[in-house]
Amino acid sequence: MIPTTFNPTGRSSNTVKAYGILYDPSQSSSDCQRIVLIGNTVKNVDSISTFFAHQFKRCVMDDLSARHINYYLDAADSTKKADGTSSDLTGADGDVMVEIPLTWWRVTTRSDGKIEYLVSDHHFTGSSLHPYFYVGPGGSTARIQYVGAYNSTLCNMDGEPYDTDESAASPTSISGRSYKLRSLAGAKPNCKLNISYMRILHINNGGQTINSLFNQYLLLMMATECGSFDTMERISWGFSWASENNYAFTRLSGRCNYGNGTGELLADTVRDSAITWTTGITEDKKIIQFQYRGIENPYGELTHSEDGLVCLSGGYYWTADSTKYSNDTYTADYAFVEHNWPSRGGYITAFDPETFLPVSVGSLKVAFPYFAYAVSSTDAGTSARSTRMDYGRYGGYIGLGTINPSNGFGTAGNTRGTRISA
Repeated sequence: MIPTTFNPTGRSSNTVKAYGILYDPSQSSSDCQRIVLIGNTVKNVDSISTFFAHQFKRCVMDDLSARHINYYLDAADSTKKADGTSSDLTGADGDVMVEIPLTWWRVTTRSDGKIEYLVSDHHFTGSSLHPYFYVGPGGSTARIQYVGAYNSTLCNMDGEPYDTDESAASPTSISGRSYKLRSLAGAKPNCKLNISYMRILHINNGGQTINSLFNQYLLLMMATECGSFDTMERISWGFSWASENNYAFTRLSGRCNYGNGTGELLADTVRDSAITWTTGITEDKKIIQFQYRGIENPYGELTHSEDGLVCLSGGYYWTADSTKYSNDTYTADYAFVEHNWPSRGGYITAFDPETFLPVSVGSLKVAFPYFAYAVSSTDAGTSARSTRMDYGRYGGYIGLGTINPSNGFGTAGNTRGTRISA
């Protein structure tokens, strides 16, 4: 049972109960005013001292289906366990996951049109648990969530990764089902799988493919932390400025180690010498990997396929029930929500305030310079699509708000990857 009135010890009525951002859709900038909730009053502030709802933690899970944690990792250095002894991130001790604690939120559109986002690690007036925390079997039980710290890697049924050769020119692809997808360090992210295979191979490891609600939630948390929807400028560009997409799958996971924190790793002049970069970019954009709160490359690197959301003309079907993921039965098993998709592709100029799904696009990078709706006018809303977030395109459309719903069910490609959840 999730408590509806919970005030943690030490939080009195005159302390900050929630924090967030105030976004003005009428302005061209995606930067926001920082706000806090004190008592029942929302106040503007210049900065926020403690992001108490952002306390993600890395751990190693040796049984994803049972959600059993073998051990937690050191907050600053994942090569160590929380007790200071050496950890093993290669998969021998289990999958490297990130524990995401329950988050309450409140989104309010004010009379002047400004949109208020507040988050907290406890219930506050008018708040509800973010829907992401109902993802799981049945889709109705609130629970802490776990996602892969790394993009999923193809392994045999013994859990051993197939591709750890950083010099190989192409990713591993499969046609059978006797494999599993895992989250571990020192291996390449897998590519060339469509979403049906991703489901099977994640289930083989006791987990599921990430639900679309994960990306909606993560965008909310990034924006409330950095004070802007332009997360690439404020947090990290990620691996987005290589000269071609095919470099995405040639690098091994886990090189960037900031524990539970956020940080980035610039290209090494020797190890990464084979990578060519987009002409004219500055050295600070030659980022090999980055972490956000322990999650490696949540954007950049690969296009991430996600589950639980199917787009079609006039709206979308969605589910939080991980046992119902399907390309065929979604009309019976998912809930339908009306949504007017843009009729053409372009840069997103406005989105739904709760889901961040696009409602209008333009031809210029204005409000959300790195959010795009990557669909052609001939494809938009004409048939069922498996929605996916398009992170993998170098030099542009890779922010967390970018979405490409075209031809998702059967599509597989060199830069299409995914992430496991438990």
